[in-house]
Amino acid sequence: MDLKVLFIISLAAMLVFPQYAFSTDSGNSTSTVTNSTSSQGSSSTSSTNSSNTSSSNTSSNVSTSSTNSTHTSTLQSNTNSITNSSNTSTTQPKTNTTTTVVTIDPTSSAITPNLATVQPGSSISFSVKITDTSSLPSTPTGTISWSDGSVGGAFSSTMCVLLSGSCTVSYTPPINFVNDVTITANYGGDGTHSKSSSISTIKATTLHPVTETITSSSETINPGTQVQLTTTIADSSSSPVTPSGIVSWNDNNMGGTFSQVSCVLSSAACAVSYTPPTNYAGSITITANYAGDSSHNANKGQFTLAVSHLASTTTTVAPNTVTINQGTGTQFTAIVADTSSLPTLPDGMVSWSDGGAGGTFSLSFCNLSSASCSVSYTPSDNPPNSLTITAEYAGNSAHSGSTGTSVVTVHVQHKTVTSVTPNPVTLVQGANVQLTATLTDVSSLSTTVTGNVSWSDGSRRMSSRWRPSHSCADARSTTLSSFSTRRRTRPASR
Repeated sequence: MDLKVLFIISLAAMLVFPQYAFSTDSGNSTSTVTNSTSSQGSSSTSSTNSSNTSSSNTSSNVSTSSTNSTHTSTLQSNTNSITNSSNTSTTQPKTNTTTTVVTIDPTSSAITPNLATVQPGSSISFSVKITDTSSLPSTPTGTISWSDGSVGGAFSSTMCVLLSGSCTVSYTPPINFVNDVTITANYGGDGTHSKSSSISTIKATTLHPVTETITSSSETINPGTQVQLTTTIADSSSSPVTPSGIVSWNDNNMGGTFSQVSCVLSSAACAVSYTPPTNYAGSITITANYAGDSSHNANKGQFTLAVSHLASTTTTVAPNTVTINQGTGTQFTAIVADTSSLPTLPDGMVSWSDGGAGGTFSLSFCNLSSASCSVSYTPSDNPPNSLTITAEYAGNSAHSGSTGTSVVTVHVQHKTVTSVTPNPVTLVQGANVQLTATLTDVSSLSTTVTGNVSWSDGSRRMSSRWRPSHSCADARSTTLSSFSTRRRTRPASR
């Protein structure tokens, strides 16, 4: 093609489409350059360049923006117009910045026990230890959260606070769990220590089922009599082993007495003695609770004990009321009577007491003979003014027990001292002398002494010659006004 023709076509195209002829870029782009220096009164300059756009009868802006200066250029078709703005600098004050670098130390955690075998329903304690594993270790602080994977067990607390890097909780697995339980301890870290966690596994113990049998030395007993009860625990699994452990006993609060409230199994059996309550007739349910062991389930056995009906009795003490002197003995008799519609003669034992007054019985108990028995009683040296004597009948195989009482008033005698004056005395044979006896009440609450004083010379050989001129009973003293000391002289032997 001729170059001249090509030039004409190109020129025509430029006149028809001037926006394409003068366009140098089809899009916008932005770049930012920032320079900064750290000096007093430093300046910062940022500039942005954008592409020029040309169009017919329409202006196209190219904008450059910065923090310190702005450049704006405007290009119109067939006309180049450039507008420049001055550069502007802004001085900013100096800023000091302090940066603190925090180092987070790695940690490890360990649960004790790491593997445990637990009986369903039993509790186990877990302890976790958090250790700083850095080259310069410190003691971690913070909290531990515990979980069992939502299997339904119970922690004493689902969170615990570290003390010296450790903390402990107790855990009870769900009843009848059969699969392993994974215990997880999660450490949340603190300001200088990283997070960590550890796990422990609990394995379920399969317990053998058992049966319990209670036997009695007698199925029917009388109130107050003793019976022996024996429980036997049997392993009823397909691979039985001998049960061990403890059995506890009760009579459902009926008021009886066991020789011991629990017994230890020996060869899978143990025994206790039981005494039903006095004056009770009817049935008593005896319960023996087996606590189980590491291989056996717990179990409960029961036995019904029949207590026969006893005839009622009354006990009477004679004398029913009495006054006695201090230091003087008195006899008491207990009489037991059958008060039922078909009475029989009671026998058995009666025990005696004075309510702790300190007196003395000739026998602390006596056996009934023809429904009665007797003892003697002497008050103590310092008795109360009044005391109660109690006779308790224990009952027998046909009669219920009963008690009777007697009220005793004690006449307390004061202690006295007797002195005779003159003392000593020297007499001439045939002479008379006056003797005076003085009696003194030496008790804490003294009173005037009354009564009689008798005299003697202590010699049988001369007693017939000692004759007081009179007998008297003075309140404080007794005087023998005269007596003869003459005595018969035997004739000389030939």
